[in-house]
Amino acid sequence: MPGWMPIWAIIVIATVLVLAGLLVFLLAKLRQVRGVREAEVAERLKGDTILFQDRSANFFGQESRGRTQVRGNGILTVTDKGVHFLMWVPRRETAIPTASITGIEHVRSHLGKAIARKLLKVGYTNDEGRPDSGAWYTRDLDAATRAVEEIAAGRD
Repeated sequence: MPGWMPIWAIIVIATVLVLAGLLVFLLAKLRQVRGVREAEVAERLKGDTILFQDRSANFFGQESRGRTQVRGNGILTVTDKGVHFLMWVPRRETAIPTASITGIEHVRSHLGKAIARKLLKVGYTNDEGRPDSGAWYTRDLDAATRAVEEIAAGRD
């Protein structure tokens, strides 16, 4: 019949609309989760002096947890008391007290994961007394590095 769209075109259009709706829904949920995590960080760090914060840092994992960890975005905060990271999804928290920091370096990869930019890698002694590290991509690597260096130097 002239004027009618072929069934395959209707299926393609319907699929695109469903996927677009799903994407809009997921982005709205992510914004909601991000807001909840930002409120959690603000409450947890209330009273601490914030030296650096990136609300969309990308975590490349904690060395002691192995290579199978999923990378994830979250809030990286450096305060006078240490380095704190709260991942948006899944909710995972990493806290490195100032006294535990053993080194700071810039690396290209961490735990087999890499991007085309340098990462901030913070070495520290974990709760079990073992050497550990975590690495993040942050949009302002220099500012993050200066903040961690400042707290690490202040503990001596």
